[in-house]
Amino acid sequence: MNKSKKWIALAVIAVAIAGGLIFFVPKEKETKDDDYDFWKETYDILADRIDGLRYDEMPWRIGLQDRKNAEEKDYPDFFIEYQQEEEDRQTASCLSMFYEDLQNKAIEFTYEVTEFEGENIKAEKVFTIRSTDYKAGQFKTTYLVYEYLNGVFDRSDTQEGYLNVNGNEVDYVELPLIKEALEHFRLLLEMMEEEFGISYKGTHFVDIPALCEKIELSEDVPQDIQTKDYFSEVHYNARGYGIVTFLMVREDERTASYGTYDVTRQGYGFRYDMNLIPRTLENCFDLDTAADIEKEMVYFEGDTAYIYPADLSDEEILTDVEQGAEHVVSILSTKNESYTDYEVSRN
Repeated sequence: MNKSKKWIALAVIAVAIAGGLIFFVPKEKETKDDDYDFWKETYDILADRIDGLRYDEMPWRIGLQDRKNAEEKDYPDFFIEYQQEEEDRQTASCLSMFYEDLQNKAIEFTYEVTEFEGENIKAEKVFTIRSTDYKAGQFKTTYLVYEYLNGVFDRSDTQEGYLNVNGNEVDYVELPLIKEALEHFRLLLEMMEEEFGISYKGTHFVDIPALCEKIELSEDVPQDIQTKDYFSEVHYNARGYGIVTFLMVREDERTASYGTYDVTRQGYGFRYDMNLIPRTLENCFDLDTAADIEKEMVYFEGDTAYIYPADLSDEEILTDVEQGAEHVVSILSTKNESYTDYEVSRN
């Protein structure tokens, strides 16, 4: 073999060996970026720290879904709640992660406040932030309030808003309790790290409390149900029971609560939710409800609400009011005492 052919043969062998080496070098494992890495981390730590799937010892409540029942084994549902006892009230801050449906994962913060008056519950308030598109930083916010009278459920209200995160910018609707809720969500995350070593640094977790730190939220957003309340003077029936008629008009002036309250026995005679249906006369509305009761209407004049039978015309109502309201069913005023101001012993 001459020299040139020898070098060509060696070159071919070298190329073949190099190709073989390239072929047999194992490829580096491809890693998939997990937008919900914090979910798995939280579940794994909690599963390792608690005995079983449930933990309930003050101040913590924890619930874990069994992996075998999860939609995806890496993302079982769970919640972790931190409770606090305060003077005349209890609070609970909760972080939960769960499948909203077969495709969508949901992240939710819930803050609950239970207020007491003596031994009785006075109010329950719940503020919730729930993801609608977590990766896009979009959240729905909800405020629920349940009010009690003498420890018995009385009425409720719901308000809805949103909180959307775009980089370091936050767009939101300011609902009642939002400022206090965010402070407690921040405390919850701090306590989770202190107690269980759960840290979301370096993960895709959207730290809403931290992002909202620089927002100047008001503490003056009313948390109670906002209504304009009209009451009759108390009158006593043949049995000696004191009765107050009331109309509580919501801020939107489209709905109201209408009924009577027995201040002697501390209970409602009747109470109905009403739709205020505008009539031709200004400040005059039919009181509409699905309940099978006698139809009535209301005419507002200043601080006074006049209740009339609904079959009267606007002209008849206006004339009667001008002549002293002789045919009125009830005269209510915002200046009269609320039925809650009367003592049981008053007669």
